[in-house]
Amino acid sequence: RLQLGERGREFDKRLQYEAAATPGDCLRLARAFVLGKLQNQRVMLQRLDRKMAEPLLGPAIRRIDRLRTDASDTGSVVELRGLEGAAARDYFGAVSDFLAPEWGWKGRVRRPPTDPVNAMMSFGYTLLAAEGVSAAEIAGLDPDIGFLHLPHPGRPSLALDLIEELRPVIVDSVVFGLIGRQQVHPDDFEYVDDGACRMSKATRDVFVTYYEKRMLQLVTYRDTGRRVSYRTALHLQARSVAKAAAGGDGHVAMLWK
Repeated sequence: RLQLGERGREFDKRLQYEAAATPGDCLRLARAFVLGKLQNQRVMLQRLDRKMAEPLLGPAIRRIDRLRTDASDTGSVVELRGLEGAAARDYFGAVSDFLAPEWGWKGRVRRPPTDPVNAMMSFGYTLLAAEGVSAAEIAGLDPDIGFLHLPHPGRPSLALDLIEELRPVIVDSVVFGLIGRQQVHPDDFEYVDDGACRMSKATRDVFVTYYEKRMLQLVTYRDTGRRVSYRTALHLQARSVAKAAAGGDGHVAMLWK
């Protein structure tokens, strides 16, 4: 293969398309995304568990550990998607033990979100996905052609791949932080006719403020040892995917500690 950038961004995308259509390349990248997400979900649950009067999240953490081991060994992207889905059920199920009943949490509900926590998560994931699109495009990649997420009209599959490892680190961290510090309350939300739950404008402004603070927080980037913001790290991760898709070193997720 020609090296990344040899014919500019247009050719880089062709390398991406080739990698996405090559089972081995696709599996290696998809595995990195899933392993990173599961590890960071594990860390999020550990942090929540330490805040509880009585630790209850150990069983879910251990199940995610086992699923992460299985994800390391699986031989297909289809199986990876199944393991990622199982981990999501354990992760969001464990959240029920952390949240007080007045938050109305019954699990992850996307379209439409039916409670305040889902409303914040959906809004935050939308913000993060938009940043994933930008990072992919700047890296010369097509944000619609992913490795873990299947292509679908209107779905930025690669952008969704890129943000998987950062969902717990950025969005969930902001959501649970606002709840834990009592900076948002269940009555800060409103319900519309279709049963959807929405943030008030004031609550949305608070969320965006803390989301932005989180994206600007500095972290040591794994490859360079440099201190960069999470936003910059997302762009560096997109470049890492581009290099891996072009036949370079394998992509490695950012792991929360």
